[in-house]
Amino acid sequence: MKALAPLFFTIPLLLSFDAEAHPVSFKGGTAVMSFATPDWQDLEVFHSFAPDQAAGARVLRLDGDKDGRPINRRVFGAQYNKLLKRWWWEDAQANVYLGGGVGIADGRRVSGDPVAIGLFQADYETQRVYTAVKLDLFESADFTHLSGTVDLGAAPYAANYEELAPWLIIRFSEMTGMDEEPDITPMFRLIYKQLFFESGVSLDGEPRLTVMVHF
Repeated sequence: MKALAPLFFTIPLLLSFDAEAHPVSFKGGTAVMSFATPDWQDLEVFHSFAPDQAAGARVLRLDGDKDGRPINRRVFGAQYNKLLKRWWWEDAQANVYLGGGVGIADGRRVSGDPVAIGLFQADYETQRVYTAVKLDLFESADFTHLSGTVDLGAAPYAANYEELAPWLIIRFSEMTGMDEEPDITPMFRLIYKQLFFESGVSLDGEPRLTVMVHF
């Protein structure tokens, strides 16, 4: 029973601290996430085959401009994510993730180009506050896109897994390789059991939407 005690302690914490869309979920779990802005659409499907590892597929679409020239490209890739470190405290947790993969680009001025995919994420969260830093890299011989976000969030109350959990988020984001300025977006996030919904409008008037479900 002593050997099982950490497991009974960890599971409720993992279910209650769920303010962030984690690159690795529980063992045997599958996550489907769709993220969309006017210039960036990202669909991800990942299966966690171990408590600290996940693998899956990713489809990215970019529509925008670079130096006055239109950009329209897609990336189809496979990606592996690794939970490098997790810290547990009585009322908080922190995580560090790395991910990498390969893909193929298609679209204007690119066709069949190999693409390297990279991910870094670090987060700290309680049931009332959380912070997260995330970097997504897509690099080929013809382009480099690096997306960076910093999230600062707060919840009006400490919700458990069975309750609807609302969050207010301020997101600072920037993406290279396109004619986009850094932006700030107030976000409203709702989490209920395996469902994750997030939407907002940047200070420049661009909408943001994320939907995720765990199976």
